[in-house]
Amino acid sequence: MALVEVEGTHRSEGLAVGARALRALVEAGIPYYTETQAPFGNGVAVIVEHDDGARACEVLAEEFARDLGRGVLRTPTVRGHV
Repeated sequence: MALVEVEGTHRSEGLAVGARALRALVEAGIPYYTETQAPFGNGVAVIVEHDDGARACEVLAEEFARDLGRGVLRTPTVRGHV
């Protein structure tokens, strides 16, 4: 399993990061097993299959490209073998 995270900044409140992330993963056909969201919806962490970790980061980077470019979110990260 792998932990994939998208972390927001103080300026990302109200971006619905969790909802957008989960929708993007589902649309990409990447199953997730559990998720947790930061208060105010400005961050999310999900557990995916280890082999899907890198692709999940790519999908999330595409979903949040505009927000990443504005500096209101940090680049999605993956931690393997959780």
